[in-house]
Amino acid sequence: MAYYLVLGEVPAKRKLDYVEFDSSKRVMILRNTIYDEKKNTFSSIDRNDLILWKVDIPFDCENDKLKMLDNVLGTINIKKDLKGEEMLPGDEISKYLRNLPPSSIHILVQPPPPATNGKCLPMVYLSN
Repeated sequence: MAYYLVLGEVPAKRKLDYVEFDSSKRVMILRNTIYDEKKNTFSSIDRNDLILWKVDIPFDCENDKLKMLDNVLGTINIKKDLKGEEMLPGDEISKYLRNLPPSSIHILVQPPPPATNGKCLPMVYLSN
């Protein structure tokens, strides 16, 4: 079992969830399981667009990493700021999730950024 959080869901302590897994399976199976558990959250997202990160963020005490997750206006570099390691879909889960601390977020789920079409709406001024 591992605790996970979807990036952007706050407050982190209340939004975290857990997932059961077989560590001999592939990360893509874990990603699909999380996707299925959070169908409403990911309703407009393809499952293969989710990125899983292995992190170690204690949730039983206040700390800087937890505060970063709760700061919805901040930008987080998961690799640098949270010491995250991207979990590649084809790797075995056991490569990343072994000897997990009991009161920590172990997986951070990064959804893709919101889609934009890059087009601006034209402004029309009418005069009499």
